[in-house]
Amino acid sequence: TSINANILDESTWLNSWQQYIEPTEILPNLIIKPVWQEYDNVDNKTIIEIDSDISFGTGSHETTRTCAELLKSYSESMDLDQVTCLDIGTGTGILLLVAAHLGIKHLVGIDIEEYAANQARINCENNHVSAEIICGNLDSDFNGTAQIILANLTVDPLKILLPQIGNKLDDKGILIISGIIDDRYDEIMPYIEADWHIIEERIAGPWHTFALEKR
Repeated sequence: TSINANILDESTWLNSWQQYIEPTEILPNLIIKPVWQEYDNVDNKTIIEIDSDISFGTGSHETTRTCAELLKSYSESMDLDQVTCLDIGTGTGILLLVAAHLGIKHLVGIDIEEYAANQARINCENNHVSAEIICGNLDSDFNGTAQIILANLTVDPLKILLPQIGNKLDDKGILIISGIIDDRYDEIMPYIEADWHIIEERIAGPWHTFALEKR
């Protein structure tokens, strides 16, 4: 067996995935548009532009869409002037930008990766959205509480964070989590059931998204 390997420069790698990321209607009349793609806005829809060096967080993933749908659903019954929305592992900041579109005024994103926090700041600025972006850890670097918390992560960080998140969520607040794939569903359930009551579950492809409240 022979193996051939080629070294790609960074721009070739970026272009190889960027060409496949298309503008996405993440909510009715709300388009997530990668900055490198064109979009003919004949229907005069609202456009959020996302720039990213990584494909996740461009709006095309099932978990991003289901988080946005649950965010819309549960924020509609809240006094949005009084709501703080905290996005854990904010990445490109995409869910904060959706929250701003929905009318939520106080937005906080946190990410342990400095490049992600910087990218979220850039995307918020480019879309004229005011948000506090923290590079750091949830437990030590976010003080206070939020009425809506988003955590579109994967099972491993969720297992660590689910016990901590309860301290950061208002007693009547809503937690929306995603990034739970079919193969690891049974693994995460004890961590959810220990401290949380499941209000709603949505499934898109192999991915599960939950709206939770504290027990």
